[in-house]
Amino acid sequence: MPEIPPIRICGGPIPNTAKATIYAYVCPYCDGSGQWNEDGERCMNCHGYGLTNDVRGWEDGEIKRAPVPPAVMRQPCVDCAYRPGSPEEDTSARPGAAQPFFCHHGMFRVGDGYVAPAMLDDGTALGAMVCAGWWALATGNPLPERAFRDPGGSDRSVDAAPAGTEA
Repeated sequence: MPEIPPIRICGGPIPNTAKATIYAYVCPYCDGSGQWNEDGERCMNCHGYGLTNDVRGWEDGEIKRAPVPPAVMRQPCVDCAYRPGSPEEDTSARPGAAQPFFCHHGMFRVGDGYVAPAMLDDGTALGAMVCAGWWALATGNPLPERAFRDPGGSDRSVDAAPAGTEA
């Protein structure tokens, strides 16, 4: 059996080896189309992706923030590690912007932590949602303001509010 690479999911003690490139802006040169001109040539600024981090020389009013990808939780959970007062606050259990962090909602509970879905791709948990609090940190948006709230049970994966709700 191949060795399973470690990943970081909220509630789990295992370090993450996943890497992520986050594009913060819609490319202002091609307006997100990925094409440089009408002939369909690939945009030289965003390399055809339509998203970029290179917005030098553009005014704030001329650039648009990139949309939040579908793999990111819509709202931080009530027990999000990035809420003020969370048990993970000011600890190594809450990684910085450079290390992707996945939400514990939807994960199977095993022992004292959560585990990833059965599919991993180069250290990234396929099917796991990216933590909305981590996404805010990584993209320079405000972190959740409402305080951490333990949903009241020992099994946070069952007792927490459904994804996409701000309880």
